[in-house]
Amino acid sequence: MLNLAKIERFVEAQRYEDLLEAVTENGRWLPLPVRVRLSGVESVELAALGLALQRATELAYGPAPVLADVADRLSEALAGACAHRPTPGAVASAMSGLLAFQRHVAHTGQAVEPAVRARVDAALRQGVYLLFEAQSASASGLIGDTIDAAMLLWHLAEPLGFRATLEAGGLVRVEDFERACRRTGAWKDSAVQQVLRATGGGGHRRRPARAA
Repeated sequence: MLNLAKIERFVEAQRYEDLLEAVTENGRWLPLPVRVRLSGVESVELAALGLALQRATELAYGPAPVLADVADRLSEALAGACAHRPTPGAVASAMSGLLAFQRHVAHTGQAVEPAVRARVDAALRQGVYLLFEAQSASASGLIGDTIDAAMLLWHLAEPLGFRATLEAGGLVRVEDFERACRRTGAWKDSAVQQVLRATGGGGHRRRPARAA
């Protein structure tokens, strides 16, 4: 079973491919094409840390120092992501992880150093800018390709504040993205449908957990 201690060990050892596999087999199931995309060298750190941080907030029933450690490492990775050009789907996963952390802190009262809070806020702004860049490069209004669209639609449907964060920045045109998904047929693409079915149309479908 995946637990906070195992997540911490994976993160400390920087075993991001193993972490991504463990998380997607224990609470964050995703179809194979999406896992392959997220495991790319330019994206695996952001995707693994982001999805793991979301899962970790579910496993922690109260304040847990490991959450702040993972959030800080993820913030550092997202802040420097311009050099690696991660996929929009990985950026969205990273942002959702940080948003889950902020929500957990607010709900549990976990003490977090001001410097860590500031780095999380800065990383979220960086994520918004990366998605803005990706949308600006698209004539259709999509953000990345259909697999990226699937990940963004998933995170937009989550109650973590991802949509509000994008809209508050005033850069990413969320409604244009959703219209582009319908207009281009991306919404009907098999990759998109697989993700939405696997996650319950936006929520997380719980599959039986396997040993990590």
